Amino acid sequence: MRTIIAAVVAVHDLKTGKLEVSTPCRVDEPEAPVLSPDSRYAVAGPLDFDLERKKAYCFAETEERKGIRLLSVGDDGTAYGLTGGDRTTDLAYVTVPLDTGETEALP
Repeated sequence: MRTIIAAVVAVHDLKTGKLEVSTPCRVDEPEAPVLSPDSRYAVAGPLDFDLERKKAYCFAETEERKGIRLLSVGDDGTAYGLTGGDRTTDLAYVTVPLDTGETEALP
């Protein structure tokens, strides 16, 4: 049985406790964040954060789309990850430019 947690995911400043950015997102299990080399962007499973612009995106599975598991992000804000891979769809590699939030399949 799979447990899905409906939650608001937030990033806080560790020194001050100040809320930096948050977004509602349904997650199976929290994943450790991965930062871009310049530390402006962070990804963690279905979550993508722009820490400078205080924006967040959630790419968890919904009734309208497959979920995305983000694995890395570059200094330009392009995140890379996987979608699909369940029993009904093949695994596909995708990019997600943070300026648009639109998923693009990789060849």
